Amino acid sequence: MDTGEAVQTAYEAAASDKRVLSDAANILRRNIQATYNKSPASPWPSSASYLQSEATKPPDSLVDFLAQLISGTSSDNSSDRTQILCGSFAEDICSATTRGRWTVPKHQLLGLTLHHLTGKADIVTMLHRYGHCSSYTAVLELETAMANQVQEQDAVLPSNTSATDNEVSHICWDNFNLNEETPSGAATTHTTHGIIIQQASCSTEHSVSIDANTSQHLLKPKARPGSFKPITVGPLPFARK
Repeated sequence: MDTGEAVQTAYEAAASDKRVLSDAANILRRNIQATYNKSPASPWPSSASYLQSEATKPPDSLVDFLAQLISGTSSDNSSDRTQILCGSFAEDICSATTRGRWTVPKHQLLGLTLHHLTGKADIVTMLHRYGHCSSYTAVLELETAMANQVQEQDAVLPSNTSATDNEVSHICWDNFNLNEETPSGAATTHTTHGIIIQQASCSTEHSVSIDANTSQHLLKPKARPGSFKPITVGPLPFARK
């Protein structure tokens, strides 16, 4: 083979690799867009169980491609560590390909976890800029929606405790203190525990209504309030003989 043939062969081989990579990228991009377009609307706010088990997953072709890239084997034959990495990278790619319109579970869960552990906006913002989690504003919106959901579904009293139709309720509260020996004298345990004993009916009407309200709330359209406004109530009613 002379010099000209060698140069031509090398050029064709390089061009062939570029075409293969371009075709693979276009195929993965189409699969991501198709999966996103077919995915149902997620509830707002999304629960942790929904994000972990029910949310739309990245296309299998993308996960298999990443597994082949990282370990040289298919996703099914890869180790657990490789599968975790492939799932994480795949969700980042899906979010980046759809320009953030696909809010993947990893970005919501990681953003909330970082905010709960650190309370720092800078850390969440830094990872968001690298495409690993939701923005700090999105995290605050999700936390506000979760707080509103708890306020709508919950009450001052536990769900199985009634403020009416009961003549006697036994209530007991007491302090629970543990003065652990620590170098600074701080970080000791000081809590207050309470119990309420009440003779209540065995009717399931109350629990059914709670479940119905929960399902209706999860089907509500996505709303983004700017702040949480707690509902103020008066003193609890008490029963008279």
